[in-house]
Amino acid sequence: MQQMQQQQRQQQQQMQAAPPPPQAGVGVTFAPNGEGVHIITAIRPGGAAEQCGRIIVGDILWGVNNVTIKGQKIGEVIGLLTGPNGSEVTLMVLDGKFPYLTPKYCQLKRMVGVPVSMGVKR
Repeated sequence: MQQMQQQQRQQQQQMQAAPPPPQAGVGVTFAPNGEGVHIITAIRPGGAAEQCGRIIVGDILWGVNNVTIKGQKIGEVIGLLTGPNGSEVTLMVLDGKFPYLTPKYCQLKRMVGVPVSMGVKR
């Protein structure tokens, strides 16, 4: 019994000492437009969003994993977009010029070193 408790303590100490796994992103930069809508302002070369081939600068980031993000704070959106390396995330994107068209869906794998960031809307 005492040996088992000691092993449990050692495992807890190892878990506490280990750094958290790095958060991975999809390679988009976005900015709010003042109306609660998030506009994609840049796509990182080699990132998951670029590999999808359907997302372009100026598109509207409308949903993440079936959650509509209109009106959400930037930190909340980044929290939805980032996660463990290799995990999947589905983006729903509206065409920036013709938002009434059918939404574009992209299922992406998050990648370490491919951030999600907030840009400045110009």
